[in-house]
Amino acid sequence: MPAPLKNVDVQREADQLSASSASAQVLMEAICKLLHEQMLKYNWVGFYMLEGADTLVLGAFQGARRRTPVSHSTREFVEPLRPPARRLWSMT
Repeated sequence: MPAPLKNVDVQREADQLSASSASAQVLMEAICKLLHEQMLKYNWVGFYMLEGADTLVLGAFQGARRRTPVSHSTREFVEPLRPPARRLWSMT
């Protein structure tokens, strides 16, 4: 397995993907793959897309889905979106 890239190299590769991807879906899938392969301290990366006013729907991701009784493919968030900390839903 090749050594992971440095953050600046990951950013450069992500920028190249952004410039060359045919669609947002293709870009999200490629970004997930890149981050999952290069940011080894994370075992899951993905995108949740806002649907309606208060529902997040799981989009592209890489890594294992959690095996719990709670579905993680659709979630309602309980706090407003606010960067940089985006704690979007309660896990209770």
